[in-house]
Amino acid sequence: MFDFYSIYSQGFARAAACSPVIMPAQPAANARAIIDSARQVAAEGTLLAVFPALCVTGSSIGDLFFQSALQQTTLEAIETIRAASQDFETALVIGAPLAVGGKLYSCGVVIHRGRVLGIVPQRHFSPHSDGSRYFASIPDRAGSSLPDYVQLPGVQTEPETVAMASFVGDLPESAVAIASADGDLSESAETNLSAGSSWGAANDWISDLDESERNTLLYGLQENEVSISPALTFRATNIENFSFAVDFADSPYEGTQVSIIARLDAHPAVAGSTRATRQILRTESERRGIAIVSANAGAWESSTDGAWVASGAICECGDELASASEAEFPAESSRAVIASADIDLEGITLRNQRLGVPQPRQNATHPASPAMFPQSMTFTVPDMSAVPAPARALRRPLSRFPFQYDAGEPIDPGEVFALQASALQTRLRAIGNPKIVLGVSGGLDSTQALLVSAMVCDRAGRPRTDILAYTLPGFATSDTTKSNAYRLCEALGVPLREIDIKPAGMQMLKDLGHPYADGEPVYDVTFENVQAGLRADYLFRISGYEGAIVLGTGDLSEAALGWATFGVGDQMNHYNVNAGLPKTSMQYLIRWAIRTNQFEGAGEALQAILDTEISPELVPADAQGMQSTQQKIGPYELQDLHLYWLLRGFKPSRIAFMSYSAWKDAESGIWPEGVARREYTLEEIKHWLEIFIRRFFSQQFKRSTSPNGPQVLPGGSLSPLAAWRMPSDISAATWLADLDKIPNE
Repeated sequence: MFDFYSIYSQGFARAAACSPVIMPAQPAANARAIIDSARQVAAEGTLLAVFPALCVTGSSIGDLFFQSALQQTTLEAIETIRAASQDFETALVIGAPLAVGGKLYSCGVVIHRGRVLGIVPQRHFSPHSDGSRYFASIPDRAGSSLPDYVQLPGVQTEPETVAMASFVGDLPESAVAIASADGDLSESAETNLSAGSSWGAANDWISDLDESERNTLLYGLQENEVSISPALTFRATNIENFSFAVDFADSPYEGTQVSIIARLDAHPAVAGSTRATRQILRTESERRGIAIVSANAGAWESSTDGAWVASGAICECGDELASASEAEFPAESSRAVIASADIDLEGITLRNQRLGVPQPRQNATHPASPAMFPQSMTFTVPDMSAVPAPARALRRPLSRFPFQYDAGEPIDPGEVFALQASALQTRLRAIGNPKIVLGVSGGLDSTQALLVSAMVCDRAGRPRTDILAYTLPGFATSDTTKSNAYRLCEALGVPLREIDIKPAGMQMLKDLGHPYADGEPVYDVTFENVQAGLRADYLFRISGYEGAIVLGTGDLSEAALGWATFGVGDQMNHYNVNAGLPKTSMQYLIRWAIRTNQFEGAGEALQAILDTEISPELVPADAQGMQSTQQKIGPYELQDLHLYWLLRGFKPSRIAFMSYSAWKDAESGIWPEGVARREYTLEEIKHWLEIFIRRFFSQQFKRSTSPNGPQVLPGGSLSPLAAWRMPSDISAATWLADLDKIPNE
């Protein structure tokens, strides 16, 4: 059942990297420590808990790995953990040494609700690592002695359904031999099965096999047998996109695409190693388009040859969601180190679809046995509605202003200014370095365009008088904005010319027979568009007369909402330097320019502009004050957030969940300097989101004919050429219907 407030209904999975206190060569004690940590994170609604490599025994015990007493107690410890796992919903990935086929392997054992789902042996070791001394490696190609399954003496298991997943190459003879020898296949299966047949060709009939036939075909699973393969993946049947694979720090997973990598690590620390590991995880998660949950062994390992620092980190597509280190705790601490985070499964999937993240390479040619093929072990997550409501709520910190960040770090305002200036300078140079015609209203958009134009003139060694700035007051222009325009231009050394459009506007309204021309207070769309059109008309005529270009000022927020007069209006220009900037980012840049005194003497004028109500000033003020853009189309701080998540493919109910999580509490999270702290109810968010969706879809025709303009932020763009391709006649019905999933508070 869909629960709007639950992370499990909204495409998230809570994961934890756990490094409990491990006693070398004491599997029974370690099992208890693992269970304690598992129980702790399970109580918090965690679906996946990852533990260090070899955590059942400790990783620093040397040749004791070869002792039969240790190997036996390792199996007993696994059984203890398996039995205890029946009490909680969390899937556990624990590290243990296991003897298989006469060889010893470092393995990840996956356990869920009393079932051993599978065993993943480490494929490779660094040539000079201790691991290569004790544990066998697994060749990439044919020749592996690894069996298809193992029995774990004393460990209760049961057959598990195996789903076909990304099989490559041809059916190996070993698969045919297993099936033929067992004799359990149906006549249809026997007819269609032959050595050299492709897995793809077999899919049509394999999907019709019953569970016992499929298990027989793949690796003949019987009672108390567990699949073992470095290519195993694990997938929840009832939580979309919740899939994970197991790998090791020295041996990254290279199989089919999953959402999460459970990485088992056990390395002593040296100065800077923990920081370096976290950087590796960030880089790898971004490159592969996945989340990585990594746990490393800690200080209770033997100090014979090294120092150990327990640590855990969770990274997703280049962002570090959580990290924890033993170094943060007091000396002699006996507590487990746990890093926990909510992984965005839906976000990972949509990102990879959008960016076309390449799939990892598959196993080369013909592996030795079916166990070397990618296989997906399925499991079912119990109904999480029994989890307390606080544990179902999103705990992942969300930025209220995501356009201002890149990979979790604030963007550099100076770099954004420089990119805008570079783009404009390039365009001017390409067309013979004409002058710039710019309408300056005293509002944010024209201010940003004017600042960038001044930078371009300075960089090119041109006088700022090459900026032909005009203010064009109309029927609703206030003294405040007009004064702001004059103050700013004076501070920047840019002459400001004034053309009063009211006489021409009144004449046009008379020609149209508009009631306002007869003294009636009718302020309709025509009344507004006459003024917007005249301003554009004057600017274009001036540009033709001066041999200049009209510089556009409209921003990304206005483009998303269609807040512009189409054609002969502010939607049209020769080049739009603000096309890639949402309104909230523009405010961020101007605050930075004031704080760092980028434009000497202009600080007071810029602050006055920031403090002025955002308005098109097309309708005269009344008793309630001047015309307010945000009262009409919504707060930009909300609508910019809605745009950000829509560009990433999220449905409206998910966007509302993210927006509510970010804005429900003004006292939580980090606030940028100079921003008023506000909060919004879910009802308010739903209201403004509906307006956003209706306008976003109905106004695409304006974006389809947008003038050129640069994308300058990693958050996205609506350029019809380079970023956002959408028909202009699409209905928003599908998206509006999804709004019904949002509850009324």
